[in-house]
Amino acid sequence: MSQINLPFDMDSLEIIAQTIDNEGNIILDVVSKNDHSTCHKCGKAATKCNGKAPSRLIRHLPILDTPVYLRITPVRYIGFVPT
Repeated sequence: MSQINLPFDMDSLEIIAQTIDNEGNIILDVVSKNDHSTCHKCGKAATKCNGKAPSRLIRHLPILDTPVYLRITPVRYIGFVPT
């Protein structure tokens, strides 16, 4: 497969692989460049990695009428836990 050289315009994601599935859909494997998340309870930065969530396939905008999907495995973070 030839490389896709189009602007991605998502600064927080990096494309690591690209494939075309059996149905002709373009699948872009991406990873997050972020090293933290925001705690959903207190709103502070959560920086301690706590594993990964299952991979997700997210529909993106088509390229020349060809469906495009982003495959990402989200990193889970844990915030400050008072003892």
